[in-house]
Amino acid sequence: MKLHANAPHGPKGRAEMVRRVLRGAATAGEVAEDFGVSERTVRKWLARYRAEGRQGLEDRSSRPHRLPTATPPAIIGRIEGLRRQRWTGIRIAGKLGLGRSTVHRILTRLGLERLRKLSPPPPVQRYERDTPGELLHLDTKKLGRIGRVGHRITGDRGRARGALAGNTSMSVSMTPRGPPTSRSCPTSEMPRPAASWAGPPRGGPGWVSASSGS
Repeated sequence: MKLHANAPHGPKGRAEMVRRVLRGAATAGEVAEDFGVSERTVRKWLARYRAEGRQGLEDRSSRPHRLPTATPPAIIGRIEGLRRQRWTGIRIAGKLGLGRSTVHRILTRLGLERLRKLSPPPPVQRYERDTPGELLHLDTKKLGRIGRVGHRITGDRGRARGALAGNTSMSVSMTPRGPPTSRSCPTSEMPRPAASWAGPPRGGPGWVSASSGS
């Protein structure tokens, strides 16, 4: 657990407990009463300070010093060897007489819990060129040219068939060491119709008769 740097029971507060006792300003019982802890706690920090110095007042890990039931290193080595032969965790557990959870925990610690991690992906092969133009990538796109408005505006699908006025070719070229460049050029032309759009068709949306009155 990580305590606040100025917490009364943190390393700074423990140092103050020890300082008061060592200076003789108060007894261990009086210091314990001031800090709201037991006298045993004050004596514990005092003993740690005398044995380890200021470092003894820091928090220690709660992990035990000995693990009698820990998996031996030889068994861990066998688990890793079988895993690198692409054995599954269940098969390894059955072979070595271990629990599945134990094998999975060890494989996770080794970073081999997934079979795909046994064969890391190869490094990406990237090409490089010293000067621009050595390697050129060219894309060409054919685009239609719209000559007039379509049926979404006029409401006449028949008149919209001749809206295409030709094609345009868009070329984009790129090099590894240069910005992309684009160029547009017409590839074909279609004759435009002689009559231009004169409004919506008779009787269509937006049409108003000239003889209609209010």
